[in-house]
Amino acid sequence: MQHAVANIGGARGHLNAPRPPSCRTGARSAGAQARILHIVGALPDGGVFVNYFAMLERFDRARHEVHVVSALAGRTLAGPGMRGETTHGVPPGGARRCPWRQWRARVGLMRTLRGGAYDVVHTWTPEAGYWGRLAARRCRVPVVIHTHLELPVRPFTPAWKHALFVAREHRVRSATDWVISSCEAVQAEARELGLVEGDRCQVVYPGVDYASLDRHVDTVVLRRDLAVPDSWSMVLTAGPLDRQRAPELLIEAMRELVPTHPRTQLLIAGTGPRRARLEDLIVRLGLSRHVRLLGACLSVPALVRAADVFAVASRGEDLGQARRVAMLLGKPVVAAEGAGVSELVHHGQTGLLYESGKAHQLASHLRYLLDHPTERYRLGVNARRLTRPLFDVSLTASRLGEIYDRLLARLDCRRAQRC
Repeated sequence: MQHAVANIGGARGHLNAPRPPSCRTGARSAGAQARILHIVGALPDGGVFVNYFAMLERFDRARHEVHVVSALAGRTLAGPGMRGETTHGVPPGGARRCPWRQWRARVGLMRTLRGGAYDVVHTWTPEAGYWGRLAARRCRVPVVIHTHLELPVRPFTPAWKHALFVAREHRVRSATDWVISSCEAVQAEARELGLVEGDRCQVVYPGVDYASLDRHVDTVVLRRDLAVPDSWSMVLTAGPLDRQRAPELLIEAMRELVPTHPRTQLLIAGTGPRRARLEDLIVRLGLSRHVRLLGACLSVPALVRAADVFAVASRGEDLGQARRVAMLLGKPVVAAEGAGVSELVHHGQTGLLYESGKAHQLASHLRYLLDHPTERYRLGVNARRLTRPLFDVSLTASRLGEIYDRLLARLDCRRAQRC
């Protein structure tokens, strides 16, 4: 599989432009532009893709020239001020079963690292983080950083997957100069598993592009397009239809809610392996008029704006992209208790929490919010007030830039002392 390398608004031109060897092995001159390589897995379309590139565009280009390696099946990355070329990068998940493709991808990644003479390598996803950090140390990249967006370790994760992830992270721990976590809960979990050493870690919340998020949406027209009857309440959830997100719990909650609130509809946005099972459950419970599966939806923010309540049934999820969007847009959130969830959803202040797996509690919270529009408004306003300062994409880019500069300054200081 091919992978894309893109130059994000860099001033130096082509990715493989020659650079003096002293830029890697000696101290950088004061104010010199640092070359940064981001190594990520496949970036999905939609909000994650938009937010990631909105963050890249906000780096100080006088200080940082950022390139990206991403598994995009041969596509070059496209965006404002970007030039790209196709190359081999980190192995995609499926390549683990093909030693030849894995070796080919690793060789291509090392060629990219050696040809680019990077000052910093920043890896983002588990697979990209493992291979990227190994290759970066092999190529003697001065500073290596990894971001844990979410640890793939959950109560229902198979024991062998849990052990493999932890073993691989321990192997590359010494090859990591700094670890960034997407929230306090992820950082605490990483510490508990021994994935970070000492104080070489920091929380940086993932940024959201508010310009894209705040685009006007005619919710009346949208609800009509979604076939939500007039005067009906709309409950929304969004995310993969898998075991972790547990969408069947929301359907069971609707069975309890509909007798007292017959003019309520649950819309489930997303695709996944449980769709057929959910369709059968909806028919079996007689909820075909009240629960609908929307499939893949690129415009989750538009759906959130049209909804009255955003509900989450996930087990073991930390921040959650769709939940963040709902809170940023001022919608009340009902979610299962959990360390990452409770970090943002404060019960009775920015949303309502229920005991994980308890459909009766979930239905009770939904009923309460549907009966109290003033309370929905209050929780939504508080949610927006809490999250807007945390997830500003410009703030995320600024904090990452500060980390790059700080680590490079420490490196330059140590080199100067040795001289």
